[in-house]
Amino acid sequence: MSESRQQHKFSIISLGIIFLAVAASVLLLLNKQQVIDNVRAWQFTPSARIVDIRSTLKLTPLGKLYFDSSQPSVEAADGFNQNCPQSEPNNPVVGCYSNQLIYVYDVKDDRLDGIEETTAAHELLHAAYERMSDSERIEIDTALEKAYKSIKTKELEARMDYYKKNEPGEEYNELHSILGTEFTQIGSALEAHYAKYFEDRGAVLGQYQNYQAVFVQTTKKLDTLAAAINMRTTKVNIKITTFKRDQYVLNADIKAFERRRFTAQQEFDAERAILLARQDALNSRVQPLKNEVSAIEKLRKEYNTVREEYEGLSRSINSSLEPAPVLNG
Repeated sequence: MSESRQQHKFSIISLGIIFLAVAASVLLLLNKQQVIDNVRAWQFTPSARIVDIRSTLKLTPLGKLYFDSSQPSVEAADGFNQNCPQSEPNNPVVGCYSNQLIYVYDVKDDRLDGIEETTAAHELLHAAYERMSDSERIEIDTALEKAYKSIKTKELEARMDYYKKNEPGEEYNELHSILGTEFTQIGSALEAHYAKYFEDRGAVLGQYQNYQAVFVQTTKKLDTLAAAINMRTTKVNIKITTFKRDQYVLNADIKAFERRRFTAQQEFDAERAILLARQDALNSRVQPLKNEVSAIEKLRKEYNTVREEYEGLSRSINSSLEPAPVLNG
């Protein structure tokens, strides 16, 4: 082979290598996030708790990729607060998606089983939303708005107002995570969309319903007790007012009786008998009133106990609160 032909062959090979390198660079540029996700997922070693959460959520391969690439971790208060600072102590945060990483607060209260799984799924959907193309996001935002209008509750509306005020521009991002993990009737378009990440979205909803039921039941019990206390207190206060009025009238009549001069013993005995009967009737009303007051006080104690339980639930998800002190010894 002549030198010129060899040089031509080498030139073709060099051009081919350059072309492949350019093509690879373009492909890498176009799929940069996907490459990063695969590398980060490959590097990730999940904790035993994260393995359990991932299994419970029943993720699709794409959902697992986004989950593992976000390198989720369940953090105690100190570590969690460093990564997920809370601006409002009365509005506790139990998870966040920050710098493409998922952080979940380690909730110790066994009554809230499912809250960590729901939080992890919520943050995963933030990762998914971030990776959507502009056209896909527009399509999903439209579906989110439609679903929101059909299932909107006062609580959900208040949450969205909060995001509008505190995280302007992130309303659809948050709604995307909320509807995907907490609501059932969201429409076929969104169901198909969430099916990209969850093999069984019902498993995710079940986790949410597990712990949310505790809050709902406790709140319902508080409302029921408060209504009973208020109703019975109103009724007994009316009875007490009537009793005091009748007692005042009787005492006045007794004093009038004592000032009177009777000309006949029969008249005196008759009047006295009437007053004694009234006194007995009045006295018979005392114990039932005391019983009702005691019953209301018992309800108040029960209410305070349930309120302490509710406050305990709230404290358990608030990483900004120090744990309750324990006196040993």
